[in-house]
Amino acid sequence: MTDFELDEPVDDSDLDRDYHPEEASTSTTEGESNEGDTDNNQSTRSRKRIRNESSWARNKAKNARNGGGEFIGHRKLLKPAKAVQNLADHQCRYECKSFSNEDRQQIFDDYWNLESWNLQTAFLTACMETHAPKKVTVEPRNTKYLSGELSIHKMYTLYLQYCRDNNIQNPVKESFYRYIFTTKFNLRFKRPYTDTCTICDTLENKISNDINPEVVNDSKVQKEIHLRKAEKARINPNTVNAICFDLEKTLPTRGLTCSKVYYLRQLWTYNFAVNNLANDQASMFMWHEGEAFRGSQEIGSCLLKYVQQLPNSIEHIIAFSDNAGDQNKNHNIIKFWRHIVQTTSVCTVDHKFLVSAHSYMECDQDFGLIEKSKKKNQYIFVPDDWNKVVPLASRKFTVVYE
Repeated sequence: MTDFELDEPVDDSDLDRDYHPEEASTSTTEGESNEGDTDNNQSTRSRKRIRNESSWARNKAKNARNGGGEFIGHRKLLKPAKAVQNLADHQCRYECKSFSNEDRQQIFDDYWNLESWNLQTAFLTACMETHAPKKVTVEPRNTKYLSGELSIHKMYTLYLQYCRDNNIQNPVKESFYRYIFTTKFNLRFKRPYTDTCTICDTLENKISNDINPEVVNDSKVQKEIHLRKAEKARINPNTVNAICFDLEKTLPTRGLTCSKVYYLRQLWTYNFAVNNLANDQASMFMWHEGEAFRGSQEIGSCLLKYVQQLPNSIEHIIAFSDNAGDQNKNHNIIKFWRHIVQTTSVCTVDHKFLVSAHSYMECDQDFGLIEKSKKKNQYIFVPDDWNKVVPLASRKFTVVYE
């Protein structure tokens, strides 16, 4: 019995005569409700401040700036408020003085009172007027080039000559002729002398416009390697047996620049230049299209003529040229150099091809001198006249006759 009493839990209600169950339950409920009220009061109260972005210094400065007032910038510098400028000594092509001070002040207030960048932009857009361009530029990709010796004035002179020869009455004025030429035709005078490199243009376009930084960095590296290769190919050994050769653009044979003669089919003359890099002397091989073409066989014949004039002491030739496949970079030229090694005193030939569009050589300088001399000798009637014009361009030029 004693063990059973120890195991049973002891109830204090049996010992307390004043105990009432209803009061106990009521007090328990009130205690729970009091604890709930305490939790609710603690949840409504917070130690964090309310987020008020309008009171931020950055937003205050932004609103003041949009409204034209003074503000403190991010560098803690005071920026003065906007004000209407004095145009007493102002001179410009927009005729700002045509507006009165009252109108300028009204526009100023209407703009800055918007206090919003989007609204201000819309305000300025509404004030703009759209005008058609005075001059329309034609797409350059379809441009065709005329002879560099022509001009609009010369062509108008030819046009007047044509009207007189064909009894055409009332020819148009030069101003109208110029207007038609510049607006209705995509023509230019003189093809550009400087050719750009396709690889350089492609890489430069990627560097300037690509948004991927990895592509930009890779393009910069490729362009640097490409330029180094082009510069390495230009290394001049400064030896007597180093030469460079190239073919000049075709030279026209014509008598006069009048309409009847100029627009007839012209006889073209070819000029192949071989420049000795040691003494800067150039040998010019000239022939017209009625005698031969300008392929690899003609180039090999000219080089053979030049090599036969070299002294027997030369054992090594270093030749520089461009990558023209029909003329310089083909099997016929390779067979020609093998023939030179087998039949002459030359033991070694190094033919170096310059990188495309980076092939500016001394021959190009020689051709520029010929172009200048051509302007002083406009009346060339037969191809043999070019044999007289070329030596007059420079003392270092020698015309080689077959």
